[in-house]
Amino acid sequence: MQFENLPYPFSRDNDLDNTTIVLPDNPQKQDLAIAGNIAELLGISIENNEGIIYAVKGAAIDEEHKADNLIIFGTPDKNSVIKDVNKSLWFRYNDLFTTVLSNEKYELLPETSKTATFIELKASPYNNKKGMLTITSLDNQSIRDSMAYFMDDKRGLLTGDAAIISKDGELVTLRFQKDEGKRPDISAFNITNKFIWNYIIFAGAVLLLMSVGLGLYLYKNRKAKETKVRKHRRPGGRRRRG
Repeated sequence: MQFENLPYPFSRDNDLDNTTIVLPDNPQKQDLAIAGNIAELLGISIENNEGIIYAVKGAAIDEEHKADNLIIFGTPDKNSVIKDVNKSLWFRYNDLFTTVLSNEKYELLPETSKTATFIELKASPYNNKKGMLTITSLDNQSIRDSMAYFMDDKRGLLTGDAAIISKDGELVTLRFQKDEGKRPDISAFNITNKFIWNYIIFAGAVLLLMSVGLGLYLYKNRKAKETKVRKHRRPGGRRRRG
């Protein structure tokens, strides 16, 4: 699973794959705005409308929703599910949830471990056939600011399966999972066919307009010739025989 392939695995086969957005235990207005931005991301390029996006509070999540794709965001003190999945994170919190720990791939500076936002995409620990996206930090404002990287103009900067976004907006991307190759682009055939079909319709319209234009031109040209012939004929009936 890679950021480059978002919104996969949360959408598959041109439709949403059942996904639960896990909000903080007592969500505020800003949290609802983040959930809305995430839902908008999941809807990119889908054609069908059969999948469902759920939104639940971390404190209220049940086993049924845990089996879905999960998108979890917030600080560990305000979203209890982050504490529950902490052991599955590459950048884990310490036992007191007061700082983020370094790992074998990246050494965190003290300021980064306390103020940066950490984003990870991996298989869900509750259901390995589903995906889990975590967006977490000890700083609420840092999380809100990090959402800029899910917008159209910056989304392409997210690569790999983990990202660290500093409080100042600086981005570091990392890759922890083995190279699985890019997901099959299930919609590519449909997109190609749509492009071809649209091109055929466009070309047909152009040909039709050209045909109509040519027909009008020939008609006008013929009428002009007939008028010219009539002007050169002698008035008063048939020609005299010799």
